[in-house]
Parts: sequence; C-alpha cells; structure tokens
Amino acid sequence: MKTNRRIWYFLIIYGISLLVVSQWWYTHPSPFHFFDDATEWMGLDKVGHWFTSFQVSLLSVWLFSERSKPGSKPEAHWAIGGFIMMLPIEIMDGFSANYGASVFDLMANLAGSVSAFALLKLKVTETIYPKFSFHFTSYAILRPQLLGATWPQRILKDYNGQTYWISIRFKDVPGLSVMPAWLLFSIGYGVDGLLGGHDNKADQPGERVVDFSYITRANKIVLSLDLDGTSVRVGNKYINYLLNVSRCVKIPAPAVEFNSVSGIKFHFLYF
Repeated sequence: MKTNRRIWYFLIIYGISLLVVSQWWYTHPSPFHFFDDATEWMGLDKVGHWFTSFQVSLLSVWLFSERSKPGSKPEAHWAIGGFIMMLPIEIMDGFSANYGASVFDLMANLAGSVSAFALLKLKVTETIYPKFSFHFTSYAILRPQLLGATWPQRILKDYNGQTYWISIRFKDVPGLSVMPAWLLFSIGYGVDGLLGGHDNKADQPGERVVDFSYITRANKIVLSLDLDGTSVRVGNKYINYLLNVSRCVKIPAPAVEFNSVSGIKFHFLYF
C-alpha cells in the first residue's frame, strides 16, 4: 500500500513539474521539428540530461521495484523509467521555436538510464555518486530571457552556474580503506562565459540584438572534496532527511579549478 501511495505522489509531482517547466521554458510555440544542438553549450546541457535521467532512473527503480519481501533487492530494469519520464520534455522541445527535439538529448537521456542500470548491476551505487551544484552568476542579468529572469529559472537555464560531479568514496578505493566512510573525492565539469549555445550574440525572438563576444567562453574541470550525508546519522530525523540530499547534491567545499582560458584557480568554497 505504501509503495502505491508513493507512486501516486510521484506522478502528481511529476505532472506538476512538467506543467511548471512548460510555463517557464517554452514561450514561443511552433510546429514539431528537430534541432541539431550537438555542439551547443560546450556539452554541458548533454551532461545535464545524462545526470537528470540517471537520478530519475534511480528514483524509478526505488518506486517501482517489488520490495514486499524482506531483504529483496532493487530491480535494475526499472532504470528505463528515467528515459521514459524525460521523453515528454524532449517532445515539448520539439514544439518550441527556440529549441527543437534533439537526437543528442535523447541519447544523453538513454545514457543516464543505462548508467543507472550498470551501477546497480555492478553494486557500486554506494561508491560512485553523480552530483549537481549551482551558484548564481551575473550572466543571467545580461540575457534573462535565455538564462533565466527568476532564481528558479536561473538554476535550470544558466549553465554557467551549473557543475556536474562524479563523487567517489575514498574508503572504497584500494589502499584507502582507513578513510572515513563519509569522505568523498569529486571531479566536476562546468562552463563559464556562455551567453548562447554557439556564440555570445543575443538574437532570439523578442530580444534586443546585442553582441557579447567580448566575454570569453570557457569550460573547466574542478577537483574538490565531498560528503556522503547518508553515512552521518544524528538523532533528529529531519536533519537526516536533509543529509540524504547529499546523495545527489554536492556540498560546498574547497576546490581547485582548471579553466581552459584563465588557468588554475583556487576556491575557498565552491558550489
């Protein structure tokens, strides 16, 4: 009964989320069409599709696996749910004049589901954690229509503030078994200075045409430490719920950034 209730709750939240995204993101409808965006946003949007599909795939496994018997294991084949649940977003893209359905987005979505399936089958979901972090940037102020006018829109649209991570538990690395179970090492990918998919010229319908080519476009690799909150339990269940968020959200921590334009940067706290 509890499983059925969770599924209904999820479907309601999922439907509301699609409705909200359709209102925030898709403002110029058009006939359905495809769009080649393979080289846009320095690949970060594809990483975002992979990450989202991966997390939704794990959620799908948790929701739909038959776990009525004590000790029963998650059924990895339900990971295809991530790809299926991401499909309506791609359909909405196809009806948007500013975007279009993307074969490469579909491939990234499928890769997310396959990755979740593989990690579950290999039983390393407690060792390897794909994660996300975001910080607000000034670029969205320059192009609010494209990068977001409100803070929820900016989290979704401003790729400059997004970083996607792979966090690995130190303790599970050969030779490092003495390390605490909660300590992780993270490597992340992000971008900076992107005010458009291919270039920095503002030319979308309804926008004032502005050339931001003086802003340098760059990508970056970031190394940092991280925390697995599920390995840290306290007496308060609500705090434990918050700690569980660390399974998919990276905590702020010192970091070293390798920027393709400005070189090496050190951050006291990076998020």
